[in-house]
Amino acid sequence: YLYGGSNELGDVNNTNVYIEDGTAYYVFGGNNLGGTVSKTKVTTTGGTIKQEIYGGGNEVATTNTYLYLSGGNILDAYGGGRSADVDETYVEATNDVTNIYGGSNTDGSVPITNLKIISGSFKNIYGGNNLGGTVIETKINIVNGTIDNIYGGGNEVETNKTNITINAGSIINIYGGGNKAQVSSTSTNILDGTIANLFGGGNEGYTGFSEVLIN
Repeated sequence: YLYGGSNELGDVNNTNVYIEDGTAYYVFGGNNLGGTVSKTKVTTTGGTIKQEIYGGGNEVATTNTYLYLSGGNILDAYGGGRSADVDETYVEATNDVTNIYGGSNTDGSVPITNLKIISGSFKNIYGGNNLGGTVIETKINIVNGTIDNIYGGGNEVETNKTNITINAGSIINIYGGGNKAQVSSTSTNILDGTIANLFGGGNEGYTGFSEVLIN
C-alpha cells in the first residue's frame, strides 16, 4: 500500500505521488484512516498497479483530487477514495486503463467529478461511484480513445446529473445514465466519433430525464 498522506492521524495540505516504474497493489493520493488532505496529485508515467489507484484517501476525506494517468499498466482507477468523501475530482487519461471511475469506490459523497479521456484504450468508464456513496454531478469529456462502455453515472449507486461530451473516438456503448444505478437527469452531446450504440438512459437503472444532442 502506498499513501501520499498520513496514517491514523494528521492533516496534510498537499500531496504529490509520482509513479514512473515499479509495482504496487494499492495507491492512494490521500490519507489512510485519519486526518484530512486538502489537495492531492497522483501521476503515473510507468509501472504496474495490480489492483487500484485512488486520487483520494482510504477512509478519510480529501477536498480536491487530481489523477493523471499517462503511462503504466493500470487495472482500476478512481478519482475519489476507497470509502471516502471528496469535494471535487479531476481525472485525465492518455494511457490504457481497464476501468476508470470519476468518483469513489465502496462509499463516499462526491459532489462533482471531472473525467477527461485524451487517448488510450478502456473497458469501462464511469462518471460516478462504483459500489457505494453518491455523486451529485458528473462531467465526462472524451477527446479520443477506444472505449467499450461509457456510463455517465455510477456502476451500482445513484448520481443526480450526468454530462457526457464526445469529440472523437471509437466507442461501442454510451449510456447517459448508470450501469445498475439511478440517475435523475442525463445530457449527452455527440460532436464526432464512431459509436455503435447510444442510450440516453442507463443500462439497467432508472433515468428520470435524458437529453441527447447529435451535432
